[in-house]
Amino acid sequence: CVASIERVLKEEKGIFSVEVALLAESADVTYDPELINPSKIREIIDDMGFTAAEVSEKSRADELNLSIGGMTCA
Repeated sequence: CVASIERVLKEEKGIFSVEVALLAESADVTYDPELINPSKIREIIDDMGFTAAEVSEKSRADELNLSIGGMTCA
């Protein structure tokens, strides 16, 4: 599931990098706020069958920290 989330998000226009941590159930996303917004990023993850919620504001406007639910190794 980590690889699929990273792959799908990286395919989206405006997303530069994605780091998903299975054990922490989290993701850090760097994006272009002129091309995509946090709401759309969460929607993409939700559409994949996971749940995504913004954890905290990053120090830069183009970074997003998410909590992701529903990830398993199975």
